[in-house]
Amino acid sequence: MFQLSVQDIHPGEQAGNKEEAIRQVAAALVQAGNVADGYVNGMLAREQQTSTFLGNGIAIPHGTTDTRDQVLKTGEQVFQIPQGVLWGEGQVGYGGSG
Repeated sequence: MFQLSVQDIHPGEQAGNKEEAIRQVAAALVQAGNVADGYVNGMLAREQQTSTFLGNGIAIPHGTTDTRDQVLKTGEQVFQIPQGVLWGEGQVGYGGSG
């Protein structure tokens, strides 16, 4: 069964833009052993296909089916960005996970 640990939660983070936020989440996923380094490319490509912004300040960036082979094990990294990140027109993300 999957469980979040304290190490999977990143409060008070900062990101200058959406791409930087996605790269931070991807780096944390790599650090935790959840994905290979190349997975970030799928996360960025997925965001180009359609926004992962859910609403209410939350985004859930993730990879594409083409980068599924980069997933090593199930996991989640949760980020809180108090100043927010512009995720799209009129969309500001304050928290998200990947």
